[in-house]
Amino acid sequence: MGPAIVTALLLVADWSALERHQRTITRTEFDKLLATVYCTSGAFTNHLSYTTNSVAILSKTNTLFTLHFAPSGISDPRSPIQRIALDPGHIGGEWAQFEQRHFVRGNETY
Repeated sequence: MGPAIVTALLLVADWSALERHQRTITRTEFDKLLATVYCTSGAFTNHLSYTTNSVAILSKTNTLFTLHFAPSGISDPRSPIQRIALDPGHIGGEWAQFEQRHFVRGNETY
């Protein structure tokens, strides 16, 4: 299984399912939940790229999803979402190895 198949597997996740949650969480709320609930070590931040109003979730080769933040002080009361959970094992790389979601074939790690 080569890198092309691994890349295809990363793209299998339906990132579009998160579209309905655009602008439902502020950056402050996102950062707080990321630091205190999801990734207290801060290691996942290597896979995030922030702009003023959004955060992009990155794989080694591309942007998997961009979440646009709600304006400060505004949360969408219509949204049933309490948290957005991203599984870094689906992104690959060191997280996949850490979570033992990889396999080795010959000298290659997937």
